[in-house]
Amino acid sequence: MSVNTAILRYLLLAIVCLMAACNPSKEAKITKKWKATNFENLTLAKEKEYYDTLMDTITINNERLEFFNGSIDSFKRFTKLAFQEQEELQKTEIENSFMEFNDLGVAYFTSINGIDSAKWTIEEDEIVLDAEDFTGIPSITRFGIIELTDDNLKLRKVDFSDTTIITLKSKK
Repeated sequence: MSVNTAILRYLLLAIVCLMAACNPSKEAKITKKWKATNFENLTLAKEKEYYDTLMDTITINNERLEFFNGSIDSFKRFTKLAFQEQEELQKTEIENSFMEFNDLGVAYFTSINGIDSAKWTIEEDEIVLDAEDFTGIPSITRFGIIELTDDNLKLRKVDFSDTTIITLKSKK
């Protein structure tokens, strides 16, 4: 082996090591405190879209008006108010929701309902939470990682037929 070949191999090895050191693992990127910036419930969004269309097209013959004494205006007011209350609740939830993943493998979730904790790991492109050690009840929750950068984390949580997209920003 010539001196030039040996130097090239060491140089290539140094470059590979430098690239690996500059590109932190998913665990390293996730291990910090995150603040929620948006929740998007896809089922609720479809329901809102349906009711928006219904409020534009409802007629006096619609069976939903039975609960509103046949009043289209009462139905529209009630429906609009229900969605406004839902949006205000969601805004409050977002303002008060944090996720923290520590390097000991414990995750803490702070919300308007208090603090929850679970063990966390990463399996492929999912954050897997296991709360059994803390609650005594087997409970696995999976969050699909849609986006992960040093400052942004976007997760997908699927519950049966309901999907929620959670967007978080690094809390420095």
